[in-house]
Amino acid sequence: MADSLPPPDIVRSAYATLVVTDLAEARRFWVDLLGFVVTYEDSSALYLRGYDELTHHNLIVRSGPEAAAGALGYRVRSDRDLARAEAYYAALGCRTARLPAGTVRGVGEVVRVEDPLGFLVEFFAWSAHPERLQQRYDLRRGAEVARLDHFNICVPDVPRAYEYYAGLGFGLS
Repeated sequence: MADSLPPPDIVRSAYATLVVTDLAEARRFWVDLLGFVVTYEDSSALYLRGYDELTHHNLIVRSGPEAAAGALGYRVRSDRDLARAEAYYAALGCRTARLPAGTVRGVGEVVRVEDPLGFLVEFFAWSAHPERLQQRYDLRRGAEVARLDHFNICVPDVPRAYEYYAGLGFGLS
């Protein structure tokens, strides 16, 4: 049945979430050493972006009891694509959930799924746009990360992963 449903129109990879056991040390690494910009922080999370990023964040670093990979976030073209994502993944037999705007700071409503490869994936159409930093040279430090623009994942069955991502409209590079 999923073959007959259109996948969501994915515009770009947007953010990754990491869970760390020492948020202060993670801040030292990601912000002080690599040079990510803090868009928002509290006692349990950092929302970070590169200097060329125009959306709220590229990386969420959350505190937790055990280090882990969290969700991968993709921006979709429109709110209609959120409904498409929900229907597409439900037809694949994947767990899906709708999260209200603001559940993930800086983005609108989210459709969260556990994809067929076992990864937690979040789709959103709207994002806050903080101050543009491309020419804020006075803020730059560290490695001056521009943005995160793709994800590398490790899977045991590469042909299956390729088929899945090709079905979403991704190309091989």
